[in-house]
Amino acid sequence: GPPAPSTSPAVGGAAGRDLDARTLKRPRRRRRRRPFEPLRIAYLGRDREESLELGEQRDGGPGAANGDGELGGPEPVYDGAGSITVGSGTESAELTLKGTPGSVVRFSNMPVSGLGNDVVVLSTPDTPTTVAVPLRKGETREVVVTYCPPGWGIDVDDSLKFKLTLHRISSSAYLQSLVINPSETISIDPKFSPNTKKYAVSVPEDVKSITLNLTAQESGGRVSIGNSVIAGSYKRFGVSCQLTTEKIVLAPGPNNLKVTVQSEDRMNRETYSFRVVRKPRKLTFNSAAIMVPREDKKKRGGEDAFALFSADGNAISSGNVAPSPSMPSIMEGGYEASLKEVSVLAVSDGVSAWDSLGVDAGLYAKELMENLVESARANLNDQKRKQKKGALDLLTASWQKTNSKGSATVAVATLDETTLTAAIVGDSRFLVIREGQIHFISPKQEMEFNTPYQIANPDVNPEDLDLQTPRDAKKITLRGMRPGDIVIVATDGLFDNVFLEKIRRIAEKAVRLIAKEQLAGVISRTLMQQALENSKTVQGDTPWSRAAQEEVMREVRRIRREDGIDIDFEVVMGGKPDDICIVVAVVESA
Repeated sequence: GPPAPSTSPAVGGAAGRDLDARTLKRPRRRRRRRPFEPLRIAYLGRDREESLELGEQRDGGPGAANGDGELGGPEPVYDGAGSITVGSGTESAELTLKGTPGSVVRFSNMPVSGLGNDVVVLSTPDTPTTVAVPLRKGETREVVVTYCPPGWGIDVDDSLKFKLTLHRISSSAYLQSLVINPSETISIDPKFSPNTKKYAVSVPEDVKSITLNLTAQESGGRVSIGNSVIAGSYKRFGVSCQLTTEKIVLAPGPNNLKVTVQSEDRMNRETYSFRVVRKPRKLTFNSAAIMVPREDKKKRGGEDAFALFSADGNAISSGNVAPSPSMPSIMEGGYEASLKEVSVLAVSDGVSAWDSLGVDAGLYAKELMENLVESARANLNDQKRKQKKGALDLLTASWQKTNSKGSATVAVATLDETTLTAAIVGDSRFLVIREGQIHFISPKQEMEFNTPYQIANPDVNPEDLDLQTPRDAKKITLRGMRPGDIVIVATDGLFDNVFLEKIRRIAEKAVRLIAKEQLAGVISRTLMQQALENSKTVQGDTPWSRAAQEEVMREVRRIRREDGIDIDFEVVMGGKPDDICIVVAVVESA
């Protein structure tokens, strides 16, 4: 029967348990074994020779101890290990076994051909035992070899166990499959096939990098990407035949990518070519334009002008627009227009000094805008022939066609996919508002205070005038335009009377309160009202009054420095009455 409960002190220190010393498991006693010969496994193939010697004589017998010194454990314990590699042309590994005659060798984890079972009894040294282990190309198998010398018994505790790794070299350099990640947003044409070597891949613009999941037909080969290898060396296919590359960074537009696979035996090489196009998103402008002449110029239609041109060929220029009857009273006599899916925005300001020479200062600006529309229409036909033109090209083409006397400042902006190009002459400018902040503001071109750069036709104007051409324009390129960006193109009538921070706040408030479809029109009207109010004040602080005050102080300091005269001066206050032309465009996905 069971022993009586013990009253002796607890043994082992286990909390909550009282163990009698007699119930503790005693260490297993090892049998003394007779000397034996190590097991020798040799491979004598046509392409190579390899041999292993497993199981050197040990006093302690079989079963190496675990790290804690106890026998056994959840993980298998091996008395030795080794590996043999056979050539790609060898369908099975012909292994020769030598050891103590009469010993038993058991192969586990895979069948051994020609045996009928997995147990082999070793013959005499003069007649070695031979077994054949079948292997597929590129296959790696781990075989457990149990070696039982005579008299040891065949049970697990009375045997030696070895782990033998067999590998057949691969000769294939083909990929079995290829997946480009993120796969849900990427298209590949044609669908991947191991024998197809050229592919076209299209990825969205917001995908800046990709990874490749590669699966080889056979293991052991290695792969490189592009002209340089991954991480400075080849990546090797493991037993699973699968491999994931590191991130491959893509530039905007086309990227040429080559995946070169070399077989394990170095005899074969296959190259797969991919033209990966990071395709820009197609964007357009939803635009609204408004122009209000100065009070004394309304009968002539003012000296400012604007132009809008859409990708489908629709166009509006201020010269073809009648005064809007629905304008607020402060904007009476003004011109207003709107157009969707616009690709070209432009404003121009005729230089009023031509009035003193008897020339209508607005004629040149209006003709320039009309010719810009015609140049944009011609450019639309060129685009079908893949001859796209940017803002400076359009400005140059329209300037060459404009023959009226006079001169003008001008700002032209075009949107092609996600790239905005602009050409600026003088103090007509543009700015971009992104997420409620001013993202970009174009510079102002002036020869001196209140004398901006201005383009003109040199053939119809006096030779002694200092006039510019489109070659003097400031060329600007902004890449990565986004839906929701707000582009404001305007003449100096806006920028002289409204501070940039006020422009930003007006746009930001409109974005919060106004529907997207009406946003451009509401912002343009609000900016116009603010500019008109400021232009008529004689006491307020405006960009114009600050710039004029700085110019007065600069002149006062010059006179004091050069002539030694201390002169009186008046503080400049208020706005600048002027024609005002504003185009507001909201960037949208096409």
